[in-house]
Amino acid sequence: MAYCKAGGTTTVPMKLVPYERARLLFLGRRGSGKIPAASNYPQQTATIAINKPWIVNFDAKMARPAKPVIFETLTD
Repeated sequence: MAYCKAGGTTTVPMKLVPYERARLLFLGRRGSGKIPAASNYPQQTATIAINKPWIVNFDAKMARPAKPVIFETLTD
């Protein structure tokens, strides 16, 4: 992971989408603290199109719909 240490502060550049979270764990002292920030951003991988209806099953015990729900498009 790329980071930079200066003046008693450690800065870790990150890109997060809304409501995304990350956990950082610092273990001991390693290196100079100057690693290229590009290493924090992995290359995108191939994706597939979801252009047909899809079925989602929820756990009915968790106060969710008891029957499968069909979504015509991808949505939150």
